[in-house]
Amino acid sequence: MELNNNMKDITGDPKKAVKKLAYPIIISMLLIMSNNLIDSIWVAGLGPRPLAAIGFVTPLFLILAGIGTGIGAGVNSLISLYVGSKNQLKANEAAVQSIVLGIIVSIIVTVIFVVILEPTLYIMGAKEVFNYAIDYGRPLFIFSIVTILPVAYAGIFRAEGDIKRATLPMCISAILNMILDPIFIYTLNLGITGAAIATLISIFIELLIILYWMFIKKDTYFKYTFKNFKINWGMYKEILNDSTISAKNAVIIGEDGMKRIARNLCVRSDVALQTAEFALVEGKDAEFMEWCYVEAFASRTNAVNYLRAFFNSTDKEKCNKKLELIVGQYNCRKNSAWNNGNAGLPELAENIPEKNMLYVIQFLDGQFMEVLRKGVSEKSSLGWTGTFMKEGLALFLLYLHDGKELQQGSRSMLELTKHAFEFRLEEYKKGQNIKVEKTENEYFYELFLNWKDTTKIENSDRKKILDHIDNLMKKRVEAIMGANRRNYYGECAAYIAAIGEVKEKLGEKNAKQIYMSHYADMYTRRSAFKSELKSYGWIKR
Repeated sequence: MELNNNMKDITGDPKKAVKKLAYPIIISMLLIMSNNLIDSIWVAGLGPRPLAAIGFVTPLFLILAGIGTGIGAGVNSLISLYVGSKNQLKANEAAVQSIVLGIIVSIIVTVIFVVILEPTLYIMGAKEVFNYAIDYGRPLFIFSIVTILPVAYAGIFRAEGDIKRATLPMCISAILNMILDPIFIYTLNLGITGAAIATLISIFIELLIILYWMFIKKDTYFKYTFKNFKINWGMYKEILNDSTISAKNAVIIGEDGMKRIARNLCVRSDVALQTAEFALVEGKDAEFMEWCYVEAFASRTNAVNYLRAFFNSTDKEKCNKKLELIVGQYNCRKNSAWNNGNAGLPELAENIPEKNMLYVIQFLDGQFMEVLRKGVSEKSSLGWTGTFMKEGLALFLLYLHDGKELQQGSRSMLELTKHAFEFRLEEYKKGQNIKVEKTENEYFYELFLNWKDTTKIENSDRKKILDHIDNLMKKRVEAIMGANRRNYYGECAAYIAAIGEVKEKLGEKNAKQIYMSHYADMYTRRSAFKSELKSYGWIKR
């Protein structure tokens, strides 16, 4: 088969071939991703819930496009191999086999996505906009073949150097979607389902154009005939082995999803961590991983995401500045009651940390005296529930405790600190390739100590902090005893023990026993209180 001008271009000068192929491929990827963006623009007029629903479906839709792109890449690679070896017969067969493979894969993918769509949306957190997500997603996935085939067959045109035919139908599809969306959404009053139908019709027109060139006009380099056709499973295997359907595409999709979703929406954090998981498989560099973790923190500002970003930073000083900028945009006083108005819309929730979580993050950021002044300074010695007092005291006492071995009181502080961090090991491991053979408490304390080594409290402030805590504890115990709150005796004993353990670590000989005995002597008639002190290591003289 004689080479046409397009084939001569891509088989001749390498520089010319790269220019001819690279830019249109980039444009094609942008066009593939444009349909959901166009839908989002038009659906925005329906309200925040339908718009949020598209945000959940888009990553799944891009997976379909990614599958088609992967098949196209595999086809392109195999055909190019045969063309390069001047095996025109095999090159033509590969083009024909790819058409059938695209149909087979589309049918399989359709069945899978129709089955998993509903549970997947639930797992992604789309409960509050579930009906909207189904109305938009179900038509798209029932007709997955319409989405997969055009991008798969575009790979054949690229293989023969016909970049115009590889990209022009996509441009027509995008323009057509812009026109059809308002008609189906608003004029025909089909709402978010209309957006899906408009997208399908526009992509279907794209597919018809491609099929017209292949089977009616028949002016392509490869000839598509099914005379004496037999399925070539070996060729299918080669195409799929050469395709890039896995981690690489997932990273691209994840990056695009993060760019599309507003940075202040919590759901974007999940996308960032999922992208990080695929990036690890793909072998992305440390800077990309750090970017994923920082963006996860930016979109869900909590302690676990802070620690993940902190410990995976390539340059801790630069990373800390990024984290500080994120932390600095929040004011704990105005954000303390945010959840009350948005509790029913978790997937639409703006990333506004609760007051206590913000104090924890400020603590991690090294703003110790600020946290002490604002978070651990309640005037009332009762009514600590709902404040940061208990967690704040625990954070400082655990920090001031030197050494890896923890006694009874400090172990209680560790539990309270872990609770304040909302730390769960499985959550922390997301997006990271780490194996943990320690218990959750052991691993958390190890992280805490490693963070502590890099974030220091000035020596001059240590005594101020301990004196402040000591004074607060005296008032707290006095108030609890005065009000006869027996259910808080154990809590008081835990703090008293922890303070004594810290004093002992700071060089005061037998400080824990002396400190606990002091409180026992103050309340000699409180046998239940003294029993609690004994459980934390007090030995009666």
